[in-house]
Amino acid sequence: MSQPVADKTDARTRERTAEVRHIVDGAELGVVGSICASTSSEVRSELTQAIGAGEGDLVVHLSEAEVWDATGLGVIVGAHRRAAAEGRRLVVADASPRLRRLMCATKLDRHLEVERELTQFAPLAATA
Repeated sequence: MSQPVADKTDARTRERTAEVRHIVDGAELGVVGSICASTSSEVRSELTQAIGAGEGDLVVHLSEAEVWDATGLGVIVGAHRRAAAEGRRLVVADASPRLRRLMCATKLDRHLEVERELTQFAPLAATA
């Protein structure tokens, strides 16, 4: 007789959502939730709108965001490129230690502006 299988649902298999909060229109955003394949179009659209709506730096707070896959990183890189094409700079602020390690491992930290002064987390070197 077979035994019932326990539900092995975990964070990787749950439906993911993302919310983009406009802190200062065209200048400062906060992303809450997962930036991944299932949410990329929504987040990309909000970032593109913010890039077109302002001038100077666009600060994107990612302390409450999770980047689950290459698509999530691609959204951030794409926004960086669109901002540069518009004469703006995308500044990643409040990135979690995990996201900063991921950006370091992929060498994205060499191309993206990562604002460490705005973060509540320890510097990357302290978490390694």
